[in-house]
Amino acid sequence: MSGTIDRFIPAADVGERHETLIRTPAAFAFGVAEQFHLQSVPVVRATFWLRAKLLGARHEPLRKGLVEETLGMGWGKLAYTPGRELVMGAVTEP
Repeated sequence: MSGTIDRFIPAADVGERHETLIRTPAAFAFGVAEQFHLQSVPVVRATFWLRAKLLGARHEPLRKGLVEETLGMGWGKLAYTPGRELVMGAVTEP
């Protein structure tokens, strides 16, 4: 299956696909996903806190939606079709 992301990663080292059927209009589901607060999930919040403690970093809870937080960390929107598709990426050093 090919998609927009293939323009940016034509031959990925690892590929994985998951699918969940959601009986709602795509634009609604997409809007919820864009605004989702990742740390509203207790196990995610605990994981971020523990990671910060182990690495000696400062733990600052995410206070914005997932997309806005990611943009704030320096990621960019590589491709965007409002209400349908979003491809984001960042240049990093492992």
